[in-house]
Amino acid sequence: MRAILLGLAALALTTAADAATPPAKASFEVRLIVACKPGEATLALIGSNEELCLAKDKVLDGSDIIRVDRYPTVPKAVIEITQAAADRLFEVTSTGDGEQRLGFVFNGKLIFAPYVGSPIKIKQLPLTLKNDPDDIDALVAAFPGDMAAK
Repeated sequence: MRAILLGLAALALTTAADAATPPAKASFEVRLIVACKPGEATLALIGSNEELCLAKDKVLDGSDIIRVDRYPTVPKAVIEITQAAADRLFEVTSTGDGEQRLGFVFNGKLIFAPYVGSPIKIKQLPLTLKNDPDDIDALVAAFPGDMAAK
């Protein structure tokens, strides 16, 4: 009986400690894809065999996201960003040569790297993802939204 009580007390302490620990904050950023320099760290693009390098400066990050919605039937998400972020994105993509690529990084994984053929002037960025559905769900959960409310 004493062993059971000790076990329950340990479980209660563990549960209380887990409850006191805030959930890990999701990290999200968008950077330009750049040519890799010798010895530079690369990121593997999920769903492909590409290894890519990212620019040092961020175009936008998680603080710029209003919410993320998931399409119900396809592996696609829509990221809604602030107007200030949309303005920065337009500025960065206006100076490209049509061969620019943006790297979308979520929790340290390169999840999307589209080519940018013309300036992007929108607040809702559609991402077609080749990720595991759990990764898409994690992105939506980190920045919740509701497409039905639109």
